[in-house]
Amino acid sequence: MKTYEILVKKQVIRDLNEIRDFIIENNSESLADKYVTSLLSEIQSLKYLAGIFKSTNYNIAKNYHSKAKLLITKNKKWYVVFHVYKGNVVVDKIMAAKLMKNYKSAKQTTVASRSLIFNL
Repeated sequence: MKTYEILVKKQVIRDLNEIRDFIIENNSESLADKYVTSLLSEIQSLKYLAGIFKSTNYNIAKNYHSKAKLLITKNKKWYVVFHVYKGNVVVDKIMAAKLMKNYKSAKQTTVASRSLIFNL
């Protein structure tokens, strides 16, 4: 089984800190620490699982890397944007799932455009 080294960009550290701060403001520090630890654990799972993910069609994720992949967290509230580069997993961004739902994939946009053309 192939394993990958996990590299985390500074933006991801900022994202995790923002998530932690938000939870502290609305709940408690211990809950925030547990939540962030859980997110980090899910990111660590990419050490073994990164190869099974396909590149995404979501343009918002492709803004971070042309071959971006998405890990949806277990609670489905976050998307971890990452890509594989020279045997490493590079984690680019953590995004709220709500943001992703507001964007259509490039493929969906193309299909929708074709549907409009054919319905005229």
